[in-house]
Amino acid sequence: MTPDLAERYGPWALVCGASEGLGAAIAAAYARHGVNLVLVARRHDALEATATALRSDHGVEVRTLAADLAAEDIWTRIEHAIDAIDLGLFVYNACEGFREPFLDDSLEHHERGITMNCRNPAVFAWHIGRRMRDRGRGSLVICCSMGGMGGQVGRAHYAAGKAYEWILCEGLWGELRDHGVDVLGYLIGTTATPNLLRSVPVAADPAKRAELFIQTPEECAAHLVEVLDQGPIAFPSERHAALMEARRREMTAAERVLSTATSYTAPPGVTGQAAR
Repeated sequence: MTPDLAERYGPWALVCGASEGLGAAIAAAYARHGVNLVLVARRHDALEATATALRSDHGVEVRTLAADLAAEDIWTRIEHAIDAIDLGLFVYNACEGFREPFLDDSLEHHERGITMNCRNPAVFAWHIGRRMRDRGRGSLVICCSMGGMGGQVGRAHYAAGKAYEWILCEGLWGELRDHGVDVLGYLIGTTATPNLLRSVPVAADPAKRAELFIQTPEECAAHLVEVLDQGPIAFPSERHAALMEARRREMTAAERVLSTATSYTAPPGVTGQAAR
């Protein structure tokens, strides 16, 4: 795909989870194609800083909404923000992370994760999918994860939520493809976002990133623009796709699950337990 995104899909994009990292990089990638933006994230100051940079760098219109994407009434606020625009592209990049064993985390955190990682992606997809189906074109992307392709030790709920998003996208792709709507589950790998750099500082080293299959947000976002019409799912690079295929071919399900406990991204405190 060599896209003129505004011409193909429409002049406006809604990017949820866009204050920094991958969401901000996706917004910038869309802005380079002349697409105006509505950005949603929880942190007002970071969101406004990103919006200011995008306006200055790309000359597009950028609107912001500071809101918690885990709120059960989030769609009511979003609907008012996009009601009067011709929305052609949508990206859900929000995620509630989990970094400790399932039973050791609080039930309240699990409930927030269900809302953020399962309920609200479905709510957005239902509302925005209907709008795009009625207008006869659009791009609907949910940022899933390669981590959702199997269970993870210490991140069981995170992986389960990402699996839900992945399978939802596959079904929606089948339902909407004849209506001019490109649905994509973008199965990203480990990405050197600010959050990752805080927990895995080695990701700041370009040599280590290459060795460990870690992309920058900009690399991941640039590839997304190239594969918007190549659903139902896409990986951030051919190398990532080959890695997942090799793991599925060469390892049993049990081996894949247990290997996550010894990964460099494993949550603290679970490696030794799972390795025994």
